[in-house]
Amino acid sequence: MEVLERVALIRAHSTVGRIQVHGLVQEGARSLLTPDEQEATAAHARAVLGAANPGEPDESHNWPRFRELAPHVAAALPDAEERPARLLLLDHVRHLFAVGDYEGSRTLGASVSDHWRTRWGPDDELTLLARRLVANAVRELGRIAEATELDEDTVRRLTEVFGPDHEHTLMAAHGLGADLRALGRFDSAVRLDRDNLDRHRRRWGDNHGRTLRAAVNLAVDLRLLGDFTGAREIDLDVVRRRREMYGSHDPRTLFATANLVRDLIGLGEYDEALRIQEDALPPLRSALGRNHNHVLLATRNVVVALRGTGRYAQARALGEENLAACERRLGPHHEYTLAAMMTLCNVLRRCGELEAAQSLGQRAYSAHMERHADPWHPFTLASATNLALVWRDIGKVELAYELNRTTLRASRDRRGDEYPHTLACAVNVAGDLAAMGDHERASALSATTLPRMERVLGEQHPQTLVCAFNLALDRVATGRQDSAEDAVAALGRRLGARHPEVVLAAAGRRLACEVEPPPT
Repeated sequence: MEVLERVALIRAHSTVGRIQVHGLVQEGARSLLTPDEQEATAAHARAVLGAANPGEPDESHNWPRFRELAPHVAAALPDAEERPARLLLLDHVRHLFAVGDYEGSRTLGASVSDHWRTRWGPDDELTLLARRLVANAVRELGRIAEATELDEDTVRRLTEVFGPDHEHTLMAAHGLGADLRALGRFDSAVRLDRDNLDRHRRRWGDNHGRTLRAAVNLAVDLRLLGDFTGAREIDLDVVRRRREMYGSHDPRTLFATANLVRDLIGLGEYDEALRIQEDALPPLRSALGRNHNHVLLATRNVVVALRGTGRYAQARALGEENLAACERRLGPHHEYTLAAMMTLCNVLRRCGELEAAQSLGQRAYSAHMERHADPWHPFTLASATNLALVWRDIGKVELAYELNRTTLRASRDRRGDEYPHTLACAVNVAGDLAAMGDHERASALSATTLPRMERVLGEQHPQTLVCAFNLALDRVATGRQDSAEDAVAALGRRLGARHPEVVLAAAGRRLACEVEPPPT
């Protein structure tokens, strides 16, 4: 053994009880076997590998075994025909996705699915499962149209072959719902995901991991539709159940926690959101690494919450770090990169760094216009809203007004008058009118917007209080009111007297509403 190691023909891994044999030795050993003996030996190796599959690739305690099996999977299994070996290939594709290696998951999954499709046809069970996994990886890499095409075909075939209530069909529907969300088709996504959750509950009950995944998807839809209360109700239940099932530091529990934080941000509960996410981020980083998509998104949560609580310097530093990480990991045009860009733009505007904010805001807006076939995708509208705020602050008031007015009209057409982003844009249009000296029209728009915000967001939501304060300024400007002191006091009670926005309000400065769209 020592002699063989000395000449690098073998390598012993004593800590795991494994010996690695040089490729030349392997080839020499194979040449001593007859073709029948080679096939029998290969079949035995595939059987051993199939039996070694730990299964459950989402379980982090199985990840070390998958890492050990990885070299053998890539070398011995692509042409395997035995079901256990094929299942190990699928589970390894899923494992790569779970640990954030989306490129590796897509590459292996596409190779396997293409080979199997040729060998067994497009309706083969495991071929369809492989295509579903490829679509998941492609989506995470930002290629939404490709993922949608894969998912639509896969769901259709699974429904025809196995039926609408089969576990394969139900799991594939998760991906199609995510595609619809990314395309901005929120209403279609919520219909699909609500039906899918009902089917999961009938088949597995409320406390199954698959049912909880379906519930998470529905909460994402509700959050994107502005129903933060409904989303929070679901996410609270999912966090509780996953904590009981997997523990507090399991990545699935921490991911659900990040979703709950997004609900709290949408509800204006910035302090609670910050406290929860700052506690949950370190174990999430420890479990998945700093560059996993879930970690990047949770980090953005912290940036948004820091801005909401008035801690602009901290938000700026972390926002710059998060954007740089997203660009390195995902590229400049990925949904998550553009979201991080919008978030940092909003922070920089609050910090008074208007040139830098304008540069980022313009980049995000232009990239969204290029990324989406729909010129008024919800995220494009969000980036337009944020860019217009910077333009107004920088002195381009008429330009800001034209962009805001166009955005408000498009948002009303797409989502209606009582959608949170529509309301935020209406607040900002009123601000543009006031900046141009048209206080009567600003007052009229603020007066119609405020009761809608009270119904949708609640009377004590920070953005509702911003609208109420701005309306008070409008009424002072038009001679209908003596002062805005009561509105300033209400804002101070909600955010704290030292919050920068409260300080600005006390100085008589009009406030605005940024938009932070949650991820799909």
